[in-house]
Amino acid sequence: MSDIIGGLRQQLQDLAAPDLKAIQTKQGAQCNPSSAQHNAIMAVREAFRAEMRSEIASLRASLHLEVLGKTALLLQTLDSD
Repeated sequence: MSDIIGGLRQQLQDLAAPDLKAIQTKQGAQCNPSSAQHNAIMAVREAFRAEMRSEIASLRASLHLEVLGKTALLLQTLDSD
């Protein structure tokens, strides 16, 4: 009786194992991006961060110049009084 159960178990494993492996591989590929995909995403992210840093630095410089200009104008007004 145990030989029959063991034989059936083996037959089921032989039939189902390749399909289960294929399903696991497919799910793994969908859930985990490949190394190339990850590298591409990280490269885009780093380019975006660099662009944002550059834009923030530019805005900071513009604001700094504007504040200096307003301060200079205010000082001139105060000195003339």
